[in-house]
Amino acid sequence: MSAVNLAEFKRNMGRYLRKVRDGGEIILSDRDRPLAKVIPLHAGEVPLEIIAPRLGFSGIENVGVLKRSPRKLKTDVTALLSDDRKSR
Repeated sequence: MSAVNLAEFKRNMGRYLRKVRDGGEIILSDRDRPLAKVIPLHAGEVPLEIIAPRLGFSGIENVGVLKRSPRKLKTDVTALLSDDRKSR
């Protein structure tokens, strides 16, 4: 069994998962505190359940934040930049 921090695991995930596939176990830690244990699954041990997407979701365009129009500023930004550059 080996211990590894999350950043190292992310960088070399394929290598660590090959170790798990070969029967090894890995303890993941975050800031030197144990967080999770990655262990191999045996065939048929956990049934795979495929969950269908929820109706009504059609992608990122439905996110409300992206639909907002730009704010109207009461100040002329170009004039502010010009004044700032003149003062330098």
